[in-house]
Amino acid sequence: ITPIDIRSGREGAVAVIEDPQDNRSILVSNQYLLGGTSVRYDQERQVLLPLVLHEQPRDVGCIGLATGITPGAALTIPSVEQVTAIEISPLVAEAAENYFEEFNHNICRDESASVVIADGRTYIASMPNRYDVLTGDLFLPWAPGTARLYSAEHFASVRRALKPGGVFCQWLPMYQLTPDQFR
Repeated sequence: ITPIDIRSGREGAVAVIEDPQDNRSILVSNQYLLGGTSVRYDQERQVLLPLVLHEQPRDVGCIGLATGITPGAALTIPSVEQVTAIEISPLVAEAAENYFEEFNHNICRDESASVVIADGRTYIASMPNRYDVLTGDLFLPWAPGTARLYSAEHFASVRRALKPGGVFCQWLPMYQLTPDQFR
């Protein structure tokens, strides 16, 4: 593994790394991988699936930017007019912009997209009737601050943020959940 860029901030160290097969990823605090180019098409499906469940998606919100591959895929759908990606880490957003643009449809610079640096939970709570489709990235329940994204209060905010007929998709890390936790 070769480090391409390493930066430190309030969220810890954020590194862009590349393996011998030229697969690029973002690694946070040397322990949490925020996806990467080797799983690009799986990450794209995380937004494309909920988009096909909506009749005419125009406004799309993605809680979590990471590499930008997931929200960037929404830009490929002709009916989509605006994509908003909410990312809590400015360092992660910089990494997505500087090192993943060829994989994320240049979401950080596209006129039809905006990257908001904010806590996704509080940002979504301030956006009533805003989105046709809203996705929650694959947040690991053991990560600091993540439990709030699985709370009843957050899901109520998500419901209010959706336009009538809106679709919300929260991806779950099933390998991190017991059957009781899932229920």
